[in-house]
Amino acid sequence: MNIKIKGIKRYTSKGIEYCYHRKSGKRIFEKYGTFEFAKRVTELNNTPINHSKNLIGTWGYLSEQYRTSEEFKKNSPRTKSDYNKVFDYLSKIADQPLSKFKPVSIEQLKDAVFIERKRCFTNKMLSVMSLTFNFGIRKGHAFINPVEKIKSIPRDKDLPVPNRAWTDDEIKTVLQEAQTPSIRAAIALSAYTSLRGVDVLTLTWSQYTKASISATQSKTGNDVWIPAMKELQYILDATPKNHLVIVSNEKGKPYTTSGFKTMFHKLMKRLKLNGKLPEDLTFHGLRSTFATNLAAAGCTPHQIMAVTGHASIASVEKYVKKSRTRYQAETAIRKLEQSKNKSV
Repeated sequence: MNIKIKGIKRYTSKGIEYCYHRKSGKRIFEKYGTFEFAKRVTELNNTPINHSKNLIGTWGYLSEQYRTSEEFKKNSPRTKSDYNKVFDYLSKIADQPLSKFKPVSIEQLKDAVFIERKRCFTNKMLSVMSLTFNFGIRKGHAFINPVEKIKSIPRDKDLPVPNRAWTDDEIKTVLQEAQTPSIRAAIALSAYTSLRGVDVLTLTWSQYTKASISATQSKTGNDVWIPAMKELQYILDATPKNHLVIVSNEKGKPYTTSGFKTMFHKLMKRLKLNGKLPEDLTFHGLRSTFATNLAAAGCTPHQIMAVTGHASIASVEKYVKKSRTRYQAETAIRKLEQSKNKSV
């Protein structure tokens, strides 16, 4: 009796019988109707179909699964862009089997990338790879995370502090010298709200009520509500309100990120050449300034997070720790001076 098995394409050519599994397109070599044939059909029915251009079990397949997942899609546009730069860079090893990824090979990759792309990109790569392997373990695409115990490349201690906080005098100088009211408003917004540059450039007048600033951070997706300090109110009230966004160029349109960076760098270059500002100041340092000032005022990590929108306590703890250390040092010196005065 000829039994027809569902999901099987079967035909004979030149006396040879061919059987194919329709769903996967794979040929079945076991003899039709046997136990081995039925077992193979069951295996193919239970095997996920790979619609990817990458082979299952490779880095390319794993990274593609993560990039198309809901977990990845929930990240902010900025985060997705940063991750995609890493994935694009690693596309050259897309066909590398996951079984070939060992701690020693990751160390070799780390060393090679550091020579080509330096420390920040290398550490970002390690972070993204580790995150992707952990995703793969949870989804059954990988069994181990070979990046888990790989140490990131430490920052050279001789380098200047990145994005250091500005002093009050430095902020006053750059605000006085800003080329246009819009540039001045952008600097003030970052200095007195801790908003990132990309969020400053998209802020509209409807988000400013003279008493507060409301914004959704592009990096974290967190909503922040920040009472407007008097210094900020004074500058924003003096800024023309002819356009939808607060920071607009000469044509009345929003600045692109690169366009604003160009204007800001021109301003900073002029002030540095004239000896009015030092070399180590950055726009992002204004965000650090506000967080530093909040910590110096005695704010708790949670209070600072409510203003800055940082995603974790660890991100703001450094500001509190530095302020606390300085306070303890000042207290210690005052006690020493008081002790000496008593002994006189």
